[in-house]
Amino acid sequence: MQPREALEMDDQCDSFKSRGDDRACAIYALQRRVVTSTDIIVDGPQHGAAQFWSPAVPSESVWIQVLSYNLYWWNLWRKHSGYSASSLIKNAGSQHRFDVMGFQECEDSDRVLKQGGMQSTYTAFNDTASDNRNSICMAYRTAKWSLFARGVEDVAEDRQTQYFGKRPAQWMRLKHVKTGLGLFFVNHHGPLPIDSGGVAGGIGTANNIFRLIEKFAQNGDVIILVGDFNADSKSDTIKQLAARLHLVYTGPSFGGVDNVFSNVQSSQLRIRKDLGAGGSDHHAIEVVMKIVGGPPKNSLPATSSTATPATIASTTTTTTTTKSSNTTTVPRSRVEESSTTTHTASASMSTTPSTAAST
Repeated sequence: MQPREALEMDDQCDSFKSRGDDRACAIYALQRRVVTSTDIIVDGPQHGAAQFWSPAVPSESVWIQVLSYNLYWWNLWRKHSGYSASSLIKNAGSQHRFDVMGFQECEDSDRVLKQGGMQSTYTAFNDTASDNRNSICMAYRTAKWSLFARGVEDVAEDRQTQYFGKRPAQWMRLKHVKTGLGLFFVNHHGPLPIDSGGVAGGIGTANNIFRLIEKFAQNGDVIILVGDFNADSKSDTIKQLAARLHLVYTGPSFGGVDNVFSNVQSSQLRIRKDLGAGGSDHHAIEVVMKIVGGPPKNSLPATSSTATPATIASTTTTTTTTKSSNTTTVPRSRVEESSTTTHTASASMSTTPSTAAST
């Protein structure tokens, strides 16, 4: 990406200086430079590409249960025990355990899982943005899925008027152990102010998430994007995301900022549910989908490229992943891949507490 030194900053800086706030001008200028150096691209084409591919047809039907939950960490977990949230997660998944979970405002997934007695069921990852702020966590059901690769990237940044830092999207590419079905899962906590899209704008933030999916997902993967987007249905962020992915479910909190997107058709959705707050200022939301199995379809998926039809062989499930700890933190600049027959990760975990509360 070429540097964008010509971005118009003078007028905005002048407005800060007129109020005697030179520091705000300096912060604003720094933000604009950061945009160029970290590929957080400002704006971009609106609704400019085709919808993502449809999921491949597995050899037999695969159920996928999804949870997205903003944990209200600075209050519920720092000032209180957080047990109410852990109990909600445990009880909601007691009949059919969640396959993938995305937590926003989450600094310690190990604590979340242990308090609910779920640590032996899930493998979890803690990440922050590159400035070590805005912590998020994700987890997958270890017995049912194996890990191909995972990573985290900055995709947005708060505006100066309500600044808590850069905003990451963490992702993992999983393989269904029994059928080999690919699952690409993304968890994101969006920028402030609400509905602004942050420095990049709503269209730019959505397009940065699309670029991440295009870079690391593969044709035929089930795509699931969850998060507290800090944007509701009227925002450019949600409209742009819905142009290429199906908006599967919207939670009730803050006008509908908690959302689940997917490339799965509505005919394969089985449950869309509000699970309540569990002590958080956001409601947890659940989506259950059934990827119907059968012979592979011969038609091309709906994508802008001419990729070959996606098929899955149930014999391609020999890759396994074992971990000495169910919680792993990987530096944000790294992509971790599982490419050997057995992969062992270290038991180390480091999380950096957020320096301020965010919505």
